[in-house]
Amino acid sequence: MRNLTASHPALNYLDLVLRSRIAAVRAAADGEDRNLGASAVEWVVITMIVLVLVGIAAAIIIPDITNKSTAIGTCITNAGTATKCAS
Repeated sequence: MRNLTASHPALNYLDLVLRSRIAAVRAAADGEDRNLGASAVEWVVITMIVLVLVGIAAAIIIPDITNKSTAIGTCITNAGTATKCAS
């Protein structure tokens, strides 16, 4: 790969990052670093756990938000009448 000589710092940074990624892939292909596969599996497991927790939180919170928004909509609809809104 030839050297990139650009006047813009962002392009120089991009070149540096791409070179480091390519070097890491070549090292892994040569068998120098076999821990990358285990690390990827760990990240997948962590991501799955986070997604499950977010799903549980959404399942708990969404009905309350829906009920509250309905109550607010009813309160706005009845704003000109003598009915009071629940707090």
